[in-house]
Amino acid sequence: MPATDGWSWISTTPSVRVLAPSHDLRRYRLLRKHEDVSPPVVCWVGTSGNHPDLEIVRHPLCALVARGVVRFRVISDRGLDATEWPGAKWVAWSIEREVTELASCDIGIMPLRDNERSRGRCGYKALQYQAVGLPVVASPVGGAAEALCDGETGYFASSEDAWRGALVRLAGDTALRTRLGKAGRRRIEARHCIHANAARLASLLRDVSVSR
Repeated sequence: MPATDGWSWISTTPSVRVLAPSHDLRRYRLLRKHEDVSPPVVCWVGTSGNHPDLEIVRHPLCALVARGVVRFRVISDRGLDATEWPGAKWVAWSIEREVTELASCDIGIMPLRDNERSRGRCGYKALQYQAVGLPVVASPVGGAAEALCDGETGYFASSEDAWRGALVRLAGDTALRTRLGKAGRRRIEARHCIHANAARLASLLRDVSVSR
């Protein structure tokens, strides 16, 4: 394309760099010290607008709660329907208490419906859980599919049987929760720390400015 109005148009293939979502780890100083607790606490954090995502895991999770395998805690602006979620404990979300509440749990979950909206979301919940040292069970959808390493920082689950199996395995193995939780925290420090990513962004901007 010829130069127009003083601009030189250059046809090139764009180079795209993606920075991972970032967390300020100064907020996430509390880390879960996994102990032999019975039953361990499975938690979900999020707004009530995303409560429908939990339907994916309702049957297996409620069955495990009824059997005393796990407890279930929802950190949200509103609790769940007690008739559909017997035994679920609601903790009112607040910015001041969020990290403390997460660090008092044992397993974090991020179920997602496989639809266009979910495929466009980042794996924020999964990153928060890992930041406080929790192993994660998540649907391999959207950003959640990139937010954890299957078998290293948690497990992906695509069916009720897979959800049940992952939760039972983590609930019954303190050492496994500890190992996966520590690996998740290391992953956050390496890939999702806001200070490290700020340096990466600055480097990318310098590269772009030099190449123009």
